[in-house]
Amino acid sequence: GLKPSQVIATNGSDEALYFAFMAYSGEDVPLVFSDITYGFYPVFADLLAPHDPNAIDLSQTFEGISGDHLLGTDSTGRDIFSRLLFGGRTALLSALAIGGRAVFFALPGFKPVAALVILSGVAFGSEAGFLVGAVTMLVSNVLFGQGPWTPWQMFAMGVIGLLAGVLFRKGLLHRERFSLSVFGGLVTFLIYGGIMNPASMFMYAPQSISLKTVVAYYLSGLPMDLVHGFSTVVFILLAAEPMLEKLERIRIKYGLVG
Repeated sequence: GLKPSQVIATNGSDEALYFAFMAYSGEDVPLVFSDITYGFYPVFADLLAPHDPNAIDLSQTFEGISGDHLLGTDSTGRDIFSRLLFGGRTALLSALAIGGRAVFFALPGFKPVAALVILSGVAFGSEAGFLVGAVTMLVSNVLFGQGPWTPWQMFAMGVIGLLAGVLFRKGLLHRERFSLSVFGGLVTFLIYGGIMNPASMFMYAPQSISLKTVVAYYLSGLPMDLVHGFSTVVFILLAAEPMLEKLERIRIKYGLVG
């Protein structure tokens, strides 16, 4: 049977998983813990993953379950549990963005996708930002329609997330609502619109590519680009603080990240 020290029950799911992992890492015993909201944890993979998900250690290939590797290692010695957390994070944030795009389907151009992609890049880095943007557009187009525009949309939204992560890490983008909202409005208008407008020309009028045609496509897409940029500003103003402050609170609370 289980000892009392092996059973952890708390009111908060983050506390439950945290103490469970700490106990498991210190003692090779089974654990039972409840009240876990599993979808929550991939968002905080940086805090919970015990290893770098991309760290290769050929001396520890195909290791079994242990206190150091909760789910063992793969063929190159990478920690499977850490890789699952980071992969799940991208999937979870993409699911949020996909849901947001679907909820606002009746309002053309007014979508929260770019805002969530930017916040993903700021919170988790450029790679996560790009992946969330690209995966969101690919999967959500199952609802909105797949076509030759999908790769263009994936690339455009991915670049927005990538740029957000890079600029934030370099200190050129600040983690506060005004800075993020201005950045979001500009990149949505200039980058997403700047890529998708000429993409439409290449897809629908490849035989008449000219400067005049490019200008015409940009002008025709201007109203939609303005709405899209404005919606990104609105959603960042509404969502930036609660999402980013939650991450910071967890970091400070557990002291897991310096």
